[in-house]
Amino acid sequence: LKTANKCKRCGKDNHSDDDCWFKDKNCNTCGGKGHISRVCRKSNNDRKTKSGNRAKAARPTKQTKQNGYVKKGSVHHLDADAVSSGDETDSDLALYKLSQPEEKSSILVNPEVEGLPLEMELDTGAAVSSISAETYDRILKHLPICSTDIVLRTYTGQALRPEGVIDVHVKMGKQTAVLTLYVVQGDYPPLYGREWLRQIKLNWKEIKTAKLKTLEAVLQKHTTIFSKQLGEMKTIKAKIMLKPEHKPKFCQPRVVLYALCPKVEAEMNRLIEMEVLYSEWATPIVPVVKKNGEVRIGGDFKMMINPILHIEHYPLPRIEDLFASLAGGQRFSKLDLSHAYLQMRVEEESTKFLTISTQKGLFQYTRLPFGIASAPAIFQRAMDQVLLGLLNVHCYLDDILVTGRTEAEHMENLDAYFLNCLEARGSLPSTSRRGGDWGCGIAIPHSACRWHHHVINY
Repeated sequence: LKTANKCKRCGKDNHSDDDCWFKDKNCNTCGGKGHISRVCRKSNNDRKTKSGNRAKAARPTKQTKQNGYVKKGSVHHLDADAVSSGDETDSDLALYKLSQPEEKSSILVNPEVEGLPLEMELDTGAAVSSISAETYDRILKHLPICSTDIVLRTYTGQALRPEGVIDVHVKMGKQTAVLTLYVVQGDYPPLYGREWLRQIKLNWKEIKTAKLKTLEAVLQKHTTIFSKQLGEMKTIKAKIMLKPEHKPKFCQPRVVLYALCPKVEAEMNRLIEMEVLYSEWATPIVPVVKKNGEVRIGGDFKMMINPILHIEHYPLPRIEDLFASLAGGQRFSKLDLSHAYLQMRVEEESTKFLTISTQKGLFQYTRLPFGIASAPAIFQRAMDQVLLGLLNVHCYLDDILVTGRTEAEHMENLDAYFLNCLEARGSLPSTSRRGGDWGCGIAIPHSACRWHHHVINY
């Protein structure tokens, strides 16, 4: 919000005089209380001269430090103590508060520095641009490094003196410039700061497109995962165990509504073609009409198998625990598995318990069907094995949730999950497998997924 008149204490227009942070500060020029030198009447001419000197001080050295005092300017991981005779403004303080890197998503740019491509982390809050001493030794050691009195501060306030400063030729597209680059000790990424932004303008539309292409590249890399064919967990199979002294039951097929007969028969043929069913002995079927008009066939196992089934107990994740495990994520992707239970084969000795009686005869399920009381526990346990070792990838039955603390980490986690899916198709050598040798050939319908959102309904 802007006020009608500018604040007389600091010259800003986003607050009143009474709310100004500098109302109890002393002016460095006249010594008066309640304003800063920027609006001091006595310092009008001096201020213009000194601001011009600051603009020329792109590369301060020991000779540039005189009687001025130190000004803080926010740098992504670091704060620069730049020589100045002005006052610390409220905007500087706000930048300092926003300079914590863990709360921000990284935006990467790729300028050419001394003819070599250098991936740098863009931060409009950075006062200067910097690289680590390791990066300097690796690609820029041929450039002489000059000493500087500039002091950098981490976002925790810890002072850090740079190793020095170098002048580098920078090219971005058709733009070129000779710019200042600070060399610092520590594990810091190359930072592209405001000083460079003033000299080389960025095309923000291209940067946004590049970020979107990151997701597109990951999805394009794993197109085979989105096959319409039924997926399969290669070596994890479901086992159906019945209670001792159970007696087999046999039921005649139920009459199907005439209007549903063609759809039921078409679904039966589809399951047979995918080798989900083959003929032998009987639970009546229950055709369920889905929202899209298609029919899903299930057995009425509630009356036949479940009463004599030895139900497995495996804890399903609590929604509260699931949300807690996703805390800290900046972006989220939700993947809905296709025909989830049917992607898990049943052990051969268990198939006889999964016989259904239909208008076309008797068939046995070779995959885990819906309606079995143990199916949720069996499937959840298998999926937990699939995701073992993957960070920020979580499962609740047929829903996979993927996140990351940064955009780059989110993409890495998506890629890691897709790599596990590719193992089942023999697309990866065994040395590239992240989830062991069990193999997971889970198929995912692209249309049922939501990618890269700040908020996902669950």
